[in-house]
Amino acid sequence: MDFTDLRTDGGQTELPSTTHIGESGLWIPPQLREFTGQVVFRTPRGTIQHYQSGGGELEPYYGMIDESAFGPAEEFRDAGNPKLAPDNVSIKHQGEEPIVLTVVTDPEVRCDGGIVSRPAWTPTAHTHDENRCQNCDSKVTQQFTRVFGDNSDTTWACRECTPYRDLQRGAGADPDYTRGDRQ
Repeated sequence: MDFTDLRTDGGQTELPSTTHIGESGLWIPPQLREFTGQVVFRTPRGTIQHYQSGGGELEPYYGMIDESAFGPAEEFRDAGNPKLAPDNVSIKHQGEEPIVLTVVTDPEVRCDGGIVSRPAWTPTAHTHDENRCQNCDSKVTQQFTRVFGDNSDTTWACRECTPYRDLQRGAGADPDYTRGDRQ
């Protein structure tokens, strides 16, 4: 099985090295969903063999595997696959080599099923770098930046220099925003 898909722009997408646990179970990357005969899932806790006569396609989330299947091997009474501990899953299609993915158990999930790699937000943590509005140099909180700033945690407008309606329309995240009364 070829684990790359052609994109509409002619490029290749590679099999991700991570997956995650969602509310419905283990997320299966699209490249691994189609199978013939059986798929074997191995987690630190144990092994699951998924059979389907003639093969088929797995759902995006595999409900038989949840967070309880992962953790340090010594935490399990009888770890089935201790070499995968604490956070790896092996997915093996019949007649093929297994694919090992790292499992993220508390991700920020993107709409395509991938995960966002962003440091955890700690509202009580203090940093030496004060967040400042790039338009008027007023101090803004980390929470304000997270809500109204751009994806690199930069705030381009704040309540001191921009009407709230413009902040709601994205002025804080866009350095080129021109609508409204930014002062």
